[in-house]
Amino acid sequence: MVKHRSPKPSIGVRFPACLPGTKFKGNVTQHARADYMHIQDPAGHIPSEEPVFLLRGQDMFAFIAVRFWAHTLQSHPDHDPAMAQMALAHADRMESWFRGLPIAKQHIPDLSASCVLASQEAQTAKVLADREEEEHRDIIADVTSAYRYHSKE
Repeated sequence: MVKHRSPKPSIGVRFPACLPGTKFKGNVTQHARADYMHIQDPAGHIPSEEPVFLLRGQDMFAFIAVRFWAHTLQSHPDHDPAMAQMALAHADRMESWFRGLPIAKQHIPDLSASCVLASQEAQTAKVLADREEEEHRDIIADVTSAYRYHSKE
């Protein structure tokens, strides 16, 4: 996977786009965090509608999650032993790298400030839009009711 550093990648993604349901143009890998959308699959092996979850080595639970995934894979009767071993070896590398980080760099996963702000702004916009839609429905109901009343006369 390739990281595009451009704030506006050529695929049409605009940042911050940190909300589920954000619309993207082109064949874009769908990450759980929209601020990771710039991390893409240039070969196109991952269908654009397939959800993707990215774990980083600095996140203190990442190697545990990868190890759990590998052990869960091993519990399936038709698992690929090479895949499970590769994941376990990668979890070991992640743990070793993480434990070598200074404490200040060891990271509890969180959302970036821009994601939090975008989320709050979107929630406010949704509340306002819902309120406006409700007022619009009330006006239509009032007009309809008045029309029916005057039609009966």
